[in-house]
Amino acid sequence: MLLMKVVKLGFVPLHRYPFDEKCGVEVRRRVIESVSKIPGIQLIYPGEDLTNLGLVLE
Repeated sequence: MLLMKVVKLGFVPLHRYPFDEKCGVEVRRRVIESVSKIPGIQLIYPGEDLTNLGLVLE
């Protein structure tokens, strides 16, 4: 029997100039959606309740 280990992968979505928050939110959503489909990966990232729109500013 083959056992697959789960790898926890940290993701820090950033909001940086010159990009606006709308762009950051969209990139965050797309990365979370894409990486969440990979078997064996548990993506760890800040929620919208912890940061503004789920983006880290500083």
